[in-house]
Amino acid sequence: MDPYLSRLYLKFGASPQLYRAKLSNKQGGSNTSEARYARIPAVSWRDKVLLDTDEILHYLEKITLGESIPEHVNIVLDIVIPSYRVKLDYLIDIVDLDVPKYMCSTFIIIIDSPSNLLCAIKDFSGSNEDVSVPQATTLLKNYLMRSSRYKNNIRVRCNEENLGASATRNRGISESSAEYILFLDDDVIPDSNLLQEYGKALLEQERDGHFVLGLVALVEFPRPKDLPVIHAGVLMSYLTFMFEIANNSDYNEPAWGVTANILFRKVAGMQFDTSYAKTGGGEDVDFALTLSKMTGGLKLKSCPSARVTHLFWEGGIIQLSNHFFNWTIGDGALYFRFQDYTIMGANGSCDRLVYYSYPNLVEIFVFVIIPLSVQNAMVVGFGTAIFSIFRSGLLMGFADLMVDLCWN
Repeated sequence: MDPYLSRLYLKFGASPQLYRAKLSNKQGGSNTSEARYARIPAVSWRDKVLLDTDEILHYLEKITLGESIPEHVNIVLDIVIPSYRVKLDYLIDIVDLDVPKYMCSTFIIIIDSPSNLLCAIKDFSGSNEDVSVPQATTLLKNYLMRSSRYKNNIRVRCNEENLGASATRNRGISESSAEYILFLDDDVIPDSNLLQEYGKALLEQERDGHFVLGLVALVEFPRPKDLPVIHAGVLMSYLTFMFEIANNSDYNEPAWGVTANILFRKVAGMQFDTSYAKTGGGEDVDFALTLSKMTGGLKLKSCPSARVTHLFWEGGIIQLSNHFFNWTIGDGALYFRFQDYTIMGANGSCDRLVYYSYPNLVEIFVFVIIPLSVQNAMVVGFGTAIFSIFRSGLLMGFADLMVDLCWN
């Protein structure tokens, strides 16, 4: 009952916290020992917080005759950070975000590698003494609290084994009773005003009477003058297009966004599909589309001012190729899941998400030009075949360019 009431009153500024007060239960259980009694969990109490909050808000609107709700009503927003790598510098930057006064937040860090957690503990403690995983979660929480200027509310949990990105985010969702959940990856560097920008956008939506599914924010990749060729190639290939889609004015209502920096309204039963690859790929698209359908077609809005920086993935061309190949496996599965899925277009039409597209230059080259050139080489010789590939490549490249220009 006590956590339920605490979270319920949090919305209305009536749940003060005493950060310097500490209570120890020396007679009962702890993080490192079993409780002396059989625990009876209160199933779905966090979802009931949301339902009861809505009822109270409706009551306030009724007794104020539709006037504005009192200013002490807060935005309750939790930040869920799944972490496999447990890179302390990144985690410190995230939990050290400045939370606006009108916002109540808990930073929920879900560790997805017990071994990496234990290694991180040894790194900052400098001790080789063995500790249990529950003890390590407490040590990490205390370390992050000490390293934070704002002493934000931090919660650390650890999976018993590596479950993957989707299952780890699901555990974060189950830990939250907030009205909004902000998902951040553990390898992003957030702007210091990230939560302020999210708060402004949410207040603006509420003031205008809009009820949105969430906010797709900006995940920006650095572009220094000495950018390596391989990273420039990644940018030119549009593999990072969805990361930076919030900066594209043509997509004010994107159908989905990457989970490195995206906010969703919390909905009862929201879950990531764990059938996708552990390392990610496709599950973010599935999550956004499924949630939109669950809420009767609610849409996401772009929020480019809420920005994080995402450094390029480590490794050479082999590691990057393997990384993107795992993406394609998940993205390929989306075809079969959403081949009949439609969304409402800007002009009121129903647009299908799965459609036939003119093949791009690489597809034409691999599946048309090279096979025909090989056949040609067997008939007229190697030199003629090379010339045929060069000539066909120029013609197909020009045709592909004209199709793109006419289409846009």
